[in-house]
Amino acid sequence: MFDRLLEPNSTDVPDCACGKAMRYVKLEKRSEDAAVKHFQCDCGREFLLMVWPELTFSPAAAAA
Repeated sequence: MFDRLLEPNSTDVPDCACGKAMRYVKLEKRSEDAAVKHFQCDCGREFLLMVWPELTFSPAAAAA
């Protein structure tokens, strides 16, 4: 489940260490290109995930 959190516009939420699914709380913009997704659990734990816009990978550019 965690790997899908990294996909653009994913609606998945992480599981807490206590075993329950966390809930999405907010998206906090940090800069023009980055933001932090906030997740919370009823047990009091919080999970922050830094997100950036999807970048297009060019094999030709990487080889240069």
